[in-house]
Amino acid sequence: MLNKEAIFKMSEKTVKIEFLNLIKKFDSKRYHTCKKCDNCKNCNNCDDCIYCCSCDNYYDCKDCNGCYGCKTCNYCDDCYICNNCNYCDDCIDCKDCMHCDVCYGCKNCMHCYSCCGLKHKKYCILNIQFTKKEYFQFLKKNIFNF
Repeated sequence: MLNKEAIFKMSEKTVKIEFLNLIKKFDSKRYHTCKKCDNCKNCNNCDDCIYCCSCDNYYDCKDCNGCYGCKTCNYCDDCYICNNCNYCDDCIDCKDCMHCDVCYGCKNCMHCYSCCGLKHKKYCILNIQFTKKEYFQFLKKNIFNF
């Protein structure tokens, strides 16, 4: 049992170990109804996820943040009811998409930005097809500060 006297006698390494144990105890109270999740924070009703944060109703996802109702997604942020998406941001009801941002109802798309209802498309902005070069020029100029 820890007390002031025991803490004063600890080495720096022992304090770090105790701190990690304290974090585990604290975080274990935040998992709510999650099952088979590893290294997740502030998640609820998730199953078989790893390294997710603030997700709800998630299944088999990895390294996602602030998502709800998604399945088999990886490296997504703020997505809602997406399935098998990778590296997506702010997407809703998308399936099998990769590197998409602010999309709604897209299927099998890659590198799309602010699109709705597209299927099997690449390098689209507002549902307009661009070349790969034009697409990344737009992002560099308007979205990202490279």
